[in-house]
Amino acid sequence: MYMADFAKELGVPDSAILLEEESRNTHESAVRVAAICRRLGIRRVLLVTDVFHMRRAIASFRAQGIDVSPIPADPWALDWEGPIIRLHKLSEAVHEYVGLIYYRAMGWT
Repeated sequence: MYMADFAKELGVPDSAILLEEESRNTHESAVRVAAICRRLGIRRVLLVTDVFHMRRAIASFRAQGIDVSPIPADPWALDWEGPIIRLHKLSEAVHEYVGLIYYRAMGWT
């Protein structure tokens, strides 16, 4: 998984990496990770996610009582940016703003 690899590049040991791969969305992931953290007595986590997704992810995890240190990863970081990459970034930004509105309306953040 890309984010786990990125965490490893930052020097995080394999034994400290927790992957939650069963959820279908950020809210479910935050709920599942929070339950695991409570069971293990973990209060603070490094949250590694896409730079576009970070704001909603932070809000979702904090709403579950998890103190997060955000580590943004940019899978689209390139030496050059053509129109396709810019279009994808615009699409991701719109997706995240709509997601923020939806999560707030659902009471998840």
